[in-house]
Amino acid sequence: MTVYGYTRVSTARQASEGESLEVQQRAITGYAMMQGHAVTPTYIEQGVSGSVPLHEREQGARLLGALQSGDMIV
Repeated sequence: MTVYGYTRVSTARQASEGESLEVQQRAITGYAMMQGHAVTPTYIEQGVSGSVPLHEREQGARLLGALQSGDMIV
């Protein structure tokens, strides 16, 4: 089983000025560790609205393409 992380912010400004992606990454890593898993890899989506379906986002599509049966997304 592979545990994948996925982080996203809606605007380019949030990606460049905020800590949101880092905060999300720390939360994902912490949650996975509490469950006894390591997260590898993490897909990072910058400046993409949450209203865009995951399969239409660049990194979201890559993530979905990498998934195997039994894998987990955090």
